[in-house]
Amino acid sequence: MKKQIAFLLILILTLGMAGCASVPASPSAPAGSPGGSLPAAEDGAVKAVMISVMAGGSYWAPIEKGWLDQCESYGWQGEYWTPVTTNSQTEMIELAESAISQGYKILCVCGTDANMWADVVGRAKEAGCIVLGVAADMGPELLECCVGPDYYTMGYESGQYMANMMNEDGVAECNFFSIQTMFGSGQDDQRQGFLDALKDTFAGPVTDLGADTNDSSASVAQDKLNATYLVNPGMNAYYGVETYAMVAGASFVEEHGLQGEFYCATPDAEVENLQLLLDGAYTQGGQLDCYGEGISCAEAAKTLLDGGKPEVYYIPVRLVLFDADNLREKLDELGVAETELNWP
Repeated sequence: MKKQIAFLLILILTLGMAGCASVPASPSAPAGSPGGSLPAAEDGAVKAVMISVMAGGSYWAPIEKGWLDQCESYGWQGEYWTPVTTNSQTEMIELAESAISQGYKILCVCGTDANMWADVVGRAKEAGCIVLGVAADMGPELLECCVGPDYYTMGYESGQYMANMMNEDGVAECNFFSIQTMFGSGQDDQRQGFLDALKDTFAGPVTDLGADTNDSSASVAQDKLNATYLVNPGMNAYYGVETYAMVAGASFVEEHGLQGEFYCATPDAEVENLQLLLDGAYTQGGQLDCYGEGISCAEAAKTLLDGGKPEVYYIPVRLVLFDADNLREKLDELGVAETELNWP
C-alpha cells in the first residue's frame, strides 16, 4: 500500500512536470504548433482556440481532447494553447493578443483576473471575437458564458454521498475536518457545500473541526491531518478540497490503520486512486467529466456563433460519484478497464 501511495505522489509530480515541458518555447508559439507556425485554416473554417493554464494532467488533458474533438466535428480549426510558465496569466494574455491578430473568431480562456484581462477581452470583442471562459469565471461583464465546475454543488454532492455512506454504516457522529490549497477561492464554496450536505443529510450530530491549507503539498496536508487527529482522535470524516490534500488522506488512513473507520474521498479516477479505494484507503471517489467540459465549451461557442445564447451563463460540469461497492458499474463512465484493477 505504501508503495502505491508513493507511486501516486510521483505520478502527480510527473504529470505536472510533463505539463510544463510540453508548452511552447515562447508565448507566441502556441502548444502543438511547431515554431509558432499555425496551419492555414481551410476556406471559410472558423478558427477557435482554448487558452489554458497548462498542458496535460488528469484535469486539462481530457478537456483539451473534448474541445478539439468537438471543434473538429464542426469543421473548425481548433487549437489548444498554453503559456510557457504554468498558470501565467500574463503569458496567456499575450497568447490571446496573438489569437486576435491571427484572426481567431473564438477565444475560450481560463482567465482568473478580470482586471488583467479586461483590456484584451475588450479588444477581442471590438474585433468581432466571441470570448467565453473555461474553469474560471471572470463574470458576464467580460465573458459571453463560462463552463466549469459548480464548486458549491460539487462539494454538496460529495458531502451528501459521504453522509449517506456513514448513515448506512451506522456511524453515530460525524467529526469533520478539511484541507484546501488556500482560503479566498472557489474552494471555500466547495468546502461549505460539503459541510452543509453533512449537516443536512447525516443522521447524527456533525461537529466541524475546522479547515486548514496546504499550498498544494501532500506532505503538509498529512502533517496537518496528524496534528488535528492528535487533538481530536474522534475525527472520522475528511474532505481534501484539492488533489494533494486528498492524496494525503490515503496516507493518513494507512498510517493509522483506519480503513473502514475514516471517511475520505479520492481526487479522481486514476487507476492508482481506484486501487487505493478498493484497498480501503479511500471510502468514496469523485471524477469531473472533464472530456465533457471540453465538449461543452465548443458547444457553447457554437451556440454563440450561430447567434443564440446558452440557456444559462455558467454551464456546470457533471460530477461522477462512486465507491468500492458500485465501482464496477461506473468503470465505463470513468474510462477504466476492469482488468486494470486488483479486485478483493
